[in-house]
Amino acid sequence: MRYVAADSTQVHKHVEDLFLAYPEPRPGVIGYQVDHELLEVSEELCRQGGVVGWPLTFGAGILWRNATWRELCDSLATRIADVLPRYDQIVVIAVDAIFTLLTEYLDAKVGRAGWGQVRVVHALYSSGRIKGMAPVDGVDELRKRIESEQCCIDRANSDSRVDLADVDEFFTAHLRDSYGLRKRGLRFRQSLSLTSPDFAELDEGQAEEELRDHALPGDLPIVLFAGRTDPVKGLDLLVEAARSITVPFRLVAIAVPYRAGDPNLINIERMLADVDYPYVLVPHHDRLLLRALASTESCKVVACPSRGEPIGTLPQEVALWAKRGGPVVVASDCDGYAQQITHGENGLLFTPSDVGSMAEEITRALTMSSADNAEMRSRAYLRVMRERDFGRNFAELLVDLEWD
Repeated sequence: MRYVAADSTQVHKHVEDLFLAYPEPRPGVIGYQVDHELLEVSEELCRQGGVVGWPLTFGAGILWRNATWRELCDSLATRIADVLPRYDQIVVIAVDAIFTLLTEYLDAKVGRAGWGQVRVVHALYSSGRIKGMAPVDGVDELRKRIESEQCCIDRANSDSRVDLADVDEFFTAHLRDSYGLRKRGLRFRQSLSLTSPDFAELDEGQAEEELRDHALPGDLPIVLFAGRTDPVKGLDLLVEAARSITVPFRLVAIAVPYRAGDPNLINIERMLADVDYPYVLVPHHDRLLLRALASTESCKVVACPSRGEPIGTLPQEVALWAKRGGPVVVASDCDGYAQQITHGENGLLFTPSDVGSMAEEITRALTMSSADNAEMRSRAYLRVMRERDFGRNFAELLVDLEWD
């Protein structure tokens, strides 16, 4: 939500009305953690920008399941059907796998020929066929996900009203190779709202206060991990690689479990209990802590050890937060990370799943001079500013859509 709302002044140069649809925030939904403070900020930004929010209802208690995605597609299709008579042209940007079956539900609501003034652009950011992807809710759920993604690609190949966004060179190639995408993707590079308050670095006093609130001592350089406990994110590889690091450091892992009793988190806890280096495990999402750590010079490394990564926005966010001081990114040389990081320039890359290579590059970052650290952070920041501006990239999408 924050990405669209903060750039609404640029968007409205091209768009008469802007609606923002999202799963209705509510407690107790597995896989859907709501930051209520950020939600309030985002809703206010929407009001200021004239953006109309569309909370999408769903009944299931688990977000990342095919049945829930179908409910959300049905809810969104209903919303679109309601406004069809008001507009000559409607563009729907359907973000990620949740909405892969939207066109099926539009057909059901108004008939296949009943939404001729609508263009649907699927902006997929993940895939069930990404290397290292594990079935979170069982093999059958993963199979259903892949089937829905295949239906989405098949529809794009055969229907002139349906397109795929070219969000990243790697990921578009993945859709071609793994799903048979034939249609040229529309330009809509994965982007951030560069002016959002959420991406402003914290000043030193704010960052230190947040670290004190979490009882994080500043006596050692910090290596930070932030991500899901899903094996594809590679936290287990990082825990193992850190055993080989001989310079002083403290590992801080913000590890987000899928649900209570998450077996992947339990496995990480067992692994950490057996290490001989200092660590802090934060077993829940904490964006303010992440932002604080990425804004402080005591944090030297943000490690991204994924086995596979379709896009990966964390390096971009870190580049913004660490503008004036903080960590460099050390990431797996794979997929989306390899598209956005040039080794030795705006970050460091290691051989995927190779704990020795990972330890070597983390050590390089930990022992980097202040001047080299500053130069690498500066290049990372400038590259994000150059490539990831939502307003500019959204305007390119509208050009590709040949918006009247």
